[in-house]
Amino acid sequence: MRGRAGFLRVSALVLLVALLTSCAPSRGADPPESPPPPVGPASSDEVDLVVEVYRTRFDPERGTMQIAVRNAGATPVTVVSASLDSPALTGPLARDDETTIPAGATRDLPVLLEGARCPTSTTAAPDARLEILLADGSTAVVDEPTVDRLGQWAGWLAATCEAAAVDAVVELTLRRAPERDVLDAGASSVIGLDLIVVGTETADDAVIIESIGGTVLLSVVDGNGLRGSSIPIDARVSPGERTVVPVNLTPARCDPHAIAEDKQGTRFPATVRLDSGAGPAITVIVAADDDVRSGLYDAVRRACGLPG
Repeated sequence: MRGRAGFLRVSALVLLVALLTSCAPSRGADPPESPPPPVGPASSDEVDLVVEVYRTRFDPERGTMQIAVRNAGATPVTVVSASLDSPALTGPLARDDETTIPAGATRDLPVLLEGARCPTSTTAAPDARLEILLADGSTAVVDEPTVDRLGQWAGWLAATCEAAAVDAVVELTLRRAPERDVLDAGASSVIGLDLIVVGTETADDAVIIESIGGTVLLSVVDGNGLRGSSIPIDARVSPGERTVVPVNLTPARCDPHAIAEDKQGTRFPATVRLDSGAGPAITVIVAADDDVRSGLYDAVRRACGLPG
């Protein structure tokens, strides 16, 4: 009997615990997390941006200009698209890559430079149009004036229109001339290059090629073997005429990073006068194509004793 009574007491205790447990309030599922606060301005009135245009050392080779956007507000701003416009352009310069700019930060947004209207009516800095993502997911357009930080916008317009005037009457290209190479001679090494000048059939007057200059990678060498910032050419080219001007070069630097980090080393400035020399001096950039650039790099490596 005592065993049966003990069994009944234990069973009653288990039942009581089960009943109490079933009566306890259920904790249920965790409450849903609060949605994250909106990111971005509520309206365009909250946007405070400062916009500049400038070029890095990489931009000339890429043909680009940077739109530097500083977020002077207290809220992150996401730029969905950006463009530059000016009376000096045939159309806006646009980009569509989305970029988020934290409060107090600056981001560079590159645009491809094209469509200069020549002759230019103005060299004033362009206006920027920025499409901004708002906190509710919609977008707003913000128009901002820009500052030409280093005068490079005006410089690009002037250089582009001058180059267009030169291109209309003469074609300038580069060709490697390895038969004139004297490599493995250290500071006395010579790298051969030809400047090929072709006057267009439609030109009205002859063109004078006054000089050609060196670069950060390659110095030009005169007839006496002396290096300088530029050497005279004084080649007169009539409409339809073709002239080959030999140009000797020598490495301007031989550090290992000279070629690996080069951006401007195969872009040579040439001074040209139009109208049979009566026009103003115009400096244009004659850029090596891929094959010539590769050949020049190989020659610099050999002249400097660098590994290939």
